[in-house]
Amino acid sequence: MDWMQVEIEPTSSPLGIFVFRCTYCNHVVPKALVPTELGLREDEQPVPAHIYPCDACPCGYGRFVIAEPRNDTALPTDSRSSATADARATLPELREKIEHADHRKLAVREIRPNPHQPRKFFDQEALQSLADSIVQVGLLEDILVRPVSDGYELVLGERRWRATQLAGLDTVSAKVVPLTDEEVQRVTVVENVQRSDLTEVEEAFAYKALIDTGMRQGDVGSSMGKLGERVAERLKVLSSQYYVDYQEEQIRQLSAQIDRLRERLEERNARYEVRIVERAGLAEHLADGFDLVTPLEGGQFVVRRQL
Repeated sequence: MDWMQVEIEPTSSPLGIFVFRCTYCNHVVPKALVPTELGLREDEQPVPAHIYPCDACPCGYGRFVIAEPRNDTALPTDSRSSATADARATLPELREKIEHADHRKLAVREIRPNPHQPRKFFDQEALQSLADSIVQVGLLEDILVRPVSDGYELVLGERRWRATQLAGLDTVSAKVVPLTDEEVQRVTVVENVQRSDLTEVEEAFAYKALIDTGMRQGDVGSSMGKLGERVAERLKVLSSQYYVDYQEEQIRQLSAQIDRLRERLEERNARYEVRIVERAGLAEHLADGFDLVTPLEGGQFVVRRQL
């Protein structure tokens, strides 16, 4: 019998009221799963439409599944996502709230990063270049923040905010608008996807975060402008070798960045013997382990060697 056509019998387990669809092949996993196979506690129930790590699909490629209620069962009240209604707020409503945001000058130290930011890695050289531009011509586009109990939280513009810090500025121009967690997730995903700022893996996790608020996969695609196929393809990335390669590349980049920072720290903390020498003695000092720092007027040179 074709495993794609197997019907899963309900069980007395809390998971018996669900079927689990592979995010790679989009077919229901043809076996009864237990909570621990989804990374849950033994007494924990899945949440409808959430994505869970699981490699039980016979397709051999899937690494994630979406929990779907069985058609013949009723969900317990505590299994329903309380965030669903908020997550389905329309994008035009969100855009209208942002357009009517207050414009303020805020202290940079009062702003904290956005935990829902889909982008996980920021190019340090590009940030420094943006910081240099901000010093020369200022910040050309306001960041977007929402008020929180201890100040403000970024919604859009983390690169600009980080660059402002690098530029040494104390204040930053910002739009301030109250948004729920679900609204923040939707705004950040839509903005980053529209600007093509995300890697495929970051985009996939961004869609997963929206699904975890209670949205269905099709609704996520519709909210992105009828990108249903794109959402499905990106979710497959989480189940592919591409994801493994991506993680390995990020580890390599982080290791290289750590090495560069370590070298700069060692350079900053290093102690040197510095001398001013005449031209006639320059060759002797270079042979003795000194490095040329700079020439001076009158045929003299500054040399140094590390102690």
